Amino acid sequence: MKIGRVLPLIWRESLSMQETTRNFTYTAQRNTYLSGIIALGFMVLVDGSVVFILIAALVQLILLKIVLLMALTALYLYLFINLLAPLWTKHRLTATELILHYGRQLHITIPRTAIRAI
Repeated sequence: MKIGRVLPLIWRESLSMQETTRNFTYTAQRNTYLSGIIALGFMVLVDGSVVFILIAALVQLILLKIVLLMALTALYLYLFINLLAPLWTKHRLTATELILHYGRQLHITIPRTAIRAI
């Protein structure tokens, strides 16, 4: 008899925990966002290729050419990583805390008591 009484209580507790955990993302329609990013990425890739070729052809100093090309490559990689950050964003609100995740860079856990104190 005890097992029959304990199982519904455990089930109710796990159900109440699931109800209090809520997930939030920036991109409700990921496919629309992704298709826009792919189109923008293609345009940036074409533009970057033209600038890359112009730097390679017109800059005479080898060291300056290498520095400019590396800076351009780093700038485009940083741009693409930040454009894809909303796809990796997921905030979670639980019974005890707010967990913020933006991209791969920001990971913060804030207790709900600290939020109420403000």
